[in-house]
Amino acid sequence: MLAGLGVIIGGSLLAPDPDPEPSGWVAEPASSQPPYSGPGPTSEQVTADLEAATTAAGLGPAAPPGELAVPGCLASWETYGPVSDTGLSTLMENLTGRQWQPAGRARKNPPTYYRWLTKGTWSLTVVHDKRDGKPELLSLLALSSTPACEETYKSVQANTTHAV
Repeated sequence: MLAGLGVIIGGSLLAPDPDPEPSGWVAEPASSQPPYSGPGPTSEQVTADLEAATTAAGLGPAAPPGELAVPGCLASWETYGPVSDTGLSTLMENLTGRQWQPAGRARKNPPTYYRWLTKGTWSLTVVHDKRDGKPELLSLLALSSTPACEETYKSVQANTTHAV
């Protein structure tokens, strides 16, 4: 279920915004780090990147992991604790230091912050949601775009989508 939701949310958030200025979307600056050039990371390596980057930024603890509907194609990390601007900035520095490259646009206007990064065949969505009356959330969701994973996503989505 989480994987199908991640694919749907990720796709809708990456869709072009017809009016980017008022909504707070901005173009990502180019990274000064060299692009990732190794073999496609495994989900375990991506998970290790997320855990190391969040730990180094002093974030967490992570919420207990949910069941992943697409093992090997999805990695996630999330917390419902307070996240400072400094912690979020340090997280992004730690991720780019691990060869995650900024991709596309970012939204940095409160109450919600979105960033997208890529590494090899993986796309990472970082969401920090800080709305009044709701628990603060920092979520990192990485999806692999290999042909095998794409087929798995389609299968999961077909099996979890119900006609209304």
